[in-house]
Amino acid sequence: MVMCKKQKKKPVRITKGEALGRVNDMTTRLEEDVKSALWIEASMEAANAFVISDKDRPYHGAETYNAVAQSMMLTLAVTVSRMFDKGRKLTHPNKRDVASIPLLIRLLRQKRCKDALIERARVWTPASMELESMHVRDCEKAIDRAIRAYHSLSTTGRGRHAIAKLKQLRDYRIAHHLMKVPDRKLPTYDNLFVLVDTARDVMNAAILAVKGVDTSLKEFEKMHRKEADRFWEAALQGATDKR
Repeated sequence: MVMCKKQKKKPVRITKGEALGRVNDMTTRLEEDVKSALWIEASMEAANAFVISDKDRPYHGAETYNAVAQSMMLTLAVTVSRMFDKGRKLTHPNKRDVASIPLLIRLLRQKRCKDALIERARVWTPASMELESMHVRDCEKAIDRAIRAYHSLSTTGRGRHAIAKLKQLRDYRIAHHLMKVPDRKLPTYDNLFVLVDTARDVMNAAILAVKGVDTSLKEFEKMHRKEADRFWEAALQGATDKR
């Protein structure tokens, strides 16, 4: 009896240029996603805070408000799910056509990508080459911050719980509408906000490392929270006045 040897899987490699191109593209796409998520989060927080501040106040059109709130939560969940999607497990990470934080972090951890980004940081300001060493340090620290922020999810109970709840929502409500749903609660606002804040911290650092731009996503979040506060105060005050 002749035993057939198992053929070894060929390694799936991409060039340094391809890896860096993926890092660039992912960063741009994820920046758009995280800004959308922060905008929705700000609106949800503002609306929730305004309603909770006076629970006994009757609102005209309360059912419509609830529908809007549920729609925002679902949209946020879809956006967050996309940002943390690891792609199809049977496909090698180098071949997954997905722009997500886990895959971006995987590339940022690779020495070749890190070295290439640091080398690029040397010429962030060509007219001021005396800043070269400072830019190199900033780039190195930013990469490390992005990696630490992402891995904080797996090292805290709150983070692991949020990921588990998001996966459950994706599997049973977003990707599929299954008949047999586990007897567990869906993600809370807090679960989603933990993931959004993690995505914000990861991308705030990644954008600096990849683009050399110090984008303050926390300031972006604050600005839209103020706008959301004004909007919901006017909208819900009007809903009260019409009664």
